[in-house]
Amino acid sequence: MTEPLSGKHLQNSHFSQDMFAAQWRLFAKSAFPREVRGTGEWITVKDEGEFLDFLVGQLKAKAPAHTSVYPASTPGAWSSFCVDHLVFDLDGPVMETWSNMKNLVEYIEREYAYTPRVYFTGNRGFHIYIDFQPVFDQNLMERLRILASRIASRAGISGLDYNLYTERHLIRVPYSFNEKSGHLAIGIDPSWDLYKISRYSIAGPDEFPIKAVSYSGLIRADLMAIKIKEPKPHAKPGRGSAPSYAWIEELLKHPIQDGRHRTLWHIVAPYLINVKGLSFDEAFAIAREYFLRCGQVKPLSPSESSFMRQIKYYLRVAERDGYGPWRLTTIQAKDPELYRIVTGAAEENETSMHYKHTQSPKGEEGPGKRLKGLAPGARPDLSDKEMTRHG
Repeated sequence: MTEPLSGKHLQNSHFSQDMFAAQWRLFAKSAFPREVRGTGEWITVKDEGEFLDFLVGQLKAKAPAHTSVYPASTPGAWSSFCVDHLVFDLDGPVMETWSNMKNLVEYIEREYAYTPRVYFTGNRGFHIYIDFQPVFDQNLMERLRILASRIASRAGISGLDYNLYTERHLIRVPYSFNEKSGHLAIGIDPSWDLYKISRYSIAGPDEFPIKAVSYSGLIRADLMAIKIKEPKPHAKPGRGSAPSYAWIEELLKHPIQDGRHRTLWHIVAPYLINVKGLSFDEAFAIAREYFLRCGQVKPLSPSESSFMRQIKYYLRVAERDGYGPWRLTTIQAKDPELYRIVTGAAEENETSMHYKHTQSPKGEEGPGKRLKGLAPGARPDLSDKEMTRHG
């Protein structure tokens, strides 16, 4: 594996496959099997050799690569209740995310006497990893979310993606290409300025600043100290307390201009397949019609045809895994922004259409109705389980 990897996007021709493989080994920490994805379907790699072969192929093709955030949650790996790191995903305008990254790292160094691993995604985001010895327990995803929220609040940062703390989630692998920018995701030193980060992401780094994985006992202790209340058992169907899905039906009447991807995988796909019990073709027809209407409010991203492929993908995922739509309480806790979008769908639609015709200033509130039967703060009950990737 000594073949140099160079070319249009990697001007530093002294890099070899061995150099990149060393970084990938460090990143994976020998946690296999794990799931990976390039631009197609998820696949499972059973060992380090398959993992490295996949990544070398993606790098040579100038293609993206994602892998399991928590491989312990991958079927067949360690245990369903084991994690060994806390990761923060910061996204938003690059100046803002860079500033948040530095503030978060400074807080972690000050409060935990620990320097985390930091990666630039190749576009505008940063991933910050705090490693600790493996933890085997219940409710670990919820504990991770709570601890991440506490640290983010105390560090005074924003733009944290809480969808990361789910049972199955993919995250970008360092030293793979970002499909949005065409640049390389890289490990960085938190002290680097944006110019240096950008230069290394475009041309390939002159150095690999992450040399080893260290472990934080304090973070692990804080994680284990979080107490989760056991949920009350749900009444059996037919007892008058079955979950109400009326809010999803109401949502499907009102196009939304933001959060469409999250709405698709967390709400629409599992609802149509696993609650309504529709066939794939029936579900696709409804989802397609709804999101095309969303595209009339604001163009679908990255394109209409790409979003149609995403609809098919998440419908298949819902068929395969049988997971249900998120509860509104879950959305409110894990993704407050999506909660605002969903519960204010009717109002948001009327306001955006009004501005489309009047060119009123962006961000002002207009008249409209909330979802039928949902006052602000209302919390109907739905089952939840999620599946996603991130990058």
